[in-house]
Amino acid sequence: NKYMAEKDHQNHCLVNKQTAGALGIADGELVRVVSAVGYLVTRLHATQSIHPRVVAMARGHGHKALGRVARAQPRQQPEWVEASEDPDVHFNLWWEDQGVNPNEIMPLFADPFSGSAAMASVVRLEKAQTGDRYGDTHADVALHEAFFKTAASLS
Repeated sequence: NKYMAEKDHQNHCLVNKQTAGALGIADGELVRVVSAVGYLVTRLHATQSIHPRVVAMARGHGHKALGRVARAQPRQQPEWVEASEDPDVHFNLWWEDQGVNPNEIMPLFADPFSGSAAMASVVRLEKAQTGDRYGDTHADVALHEAFFKTAASLS
């Protein structure tokens, strides 16, 4: 949805202002969000609107697929037939930051009773390390599989 992507295209990590201060990380600085299976690098957004022990990121930003609007790449050739091309993309896609998608670092877990995927995970927040770049994501498939097997055995 082009309108929604324009309205809210970044996906910075929301953190309570006091928590950010205690970690020594300023608003807008790069941070690592570390899970049991990997990490990502994004910008911190310090706010009073989140609990001090919680961080939040939207799961619908930072796609590496799903079209030129989702990837914020208006000048690429359309993936589909020319007839479906939106001529407005070339002129009104002004943003370049499509955000960072946290899905890759969310451990694979499905509730054994409902089959629903988990929408939250325990993470650790830390300052970005030397050499980290915005958008870096690293996840270990073997750790995903081990996490899933452990979680499945709990049912």
